[in-house]
Amino acid sequence: MHRLWNDRDPDVIEELFLPDGCAEGLDAKPIIGPKEFRAFWELLAGAIVETNVQIEHLMSKGEEALLVASFRGVHRITRSEVHMRFAAHAVVRDGKIVDATNVLDALSLLQQIGKVERDALPAALA
Repeated sequence: MHRLWNDRDPDVIEELFLPDGCAEGLDAKPIIGPKEFRAFWELLAGAIVETNVQIEHLMSKGEEALLVASFRGVHRITRSEVHMRFAAHAVVRDGKIVDATNVLDALSLLQQIGKVERDALPAALA
């Protein structure tokens, strides 16, 4: 994770994912394999620069790992600082991701970069 986000090295994606490894919770549909994950990474890393991820909690048992982390960066267009916490559960075999379920605060991120109004959730639920 450090190499990918803090060092901004997308070549590590091939090392992290099985060809059919699945990442859910990052987009409307699951992201399958390194090629699709790299496209997601390029989109996010292109919009948010100066990224930094700090792992706050990490637990692992056998082939499973659970983490909570903070993602920080600067929006490329507005130059505003952004912050988002996220959690991920991963099943890993032979050092590669088989399946990962991600939970992230995308609404907050979109609000911070001005793509969604701050009161969007209360307004939508009213």
